[in-house]
Amino acid sequence: MSTVHNSSTSVVKTKGGKEVTKPNIVLDYNNTMGCVDKADQELTYYPVMRKQQKRYYKKIFRHLLEQCMWNAYVLFAKNRDKQLPRAKVEHADFVWMLVDRILTEYLSPADEVRTPGRRSVPHGNPERLTGRHFLEHVPPTERKKDPTRMCVVCCSKTKPDGKKVRKETRFHCPDCDVGLCPVPCFKDYHTKPNY
Repeated sequence: MSTVHNSSTSVVKTKGGKEVTKPNIVLDYNNTMGCVDKADQELTYYPVMRKQQKRYYKKIFRHLLEQCMWNAYVLFAKNRDKQLPRAKVEHADFVWMLVDRILTEYLSPADEVRTPGRRSVPHGNPERLTGRHFLEHVPPTERKKDPTRMCVVCCSKTKPDGKKVRKETRFHCPDCDVGLCPVPCFKDYHTKPNY
């Protein structure tokens, strides 16, 4: 795809001496690519596309998505080199930074689908290790004056006999939308990546 070229063509000779008609966009690309197309080479290192993808439109979308991420990385690296010449960020690190930023910016606990009897946020709040969180009582409902919730930290542990621990608490973190015991579960959940 090009926004510079039109549909004009030119007659060129092949290696065998035959004259063929080729679009000018193809001739310009072949003359300026320098034997190795750097963008295509870099995109092969961290592929988003699965090999067994059967829907062609999904392949096209994922390739365009990869190309957009590569273009963003090139612009990021160019601007960063002017500001911090020694601090180089690799392409893989940039992709992780991008994913982390998107999750932090747009994922909220309210977006998750609630399933009865399960944690309301199965993957946790992405800001639970960096944001400011406060412990509160679980608010009363129409049915219960003093409701309780399962503590996600305690319930992630198992007993020596292999059964899961079941512990309920009257406290929760409203930002993360999970039940937590005041001590030590609240601190563990908000400071340890793997609680």
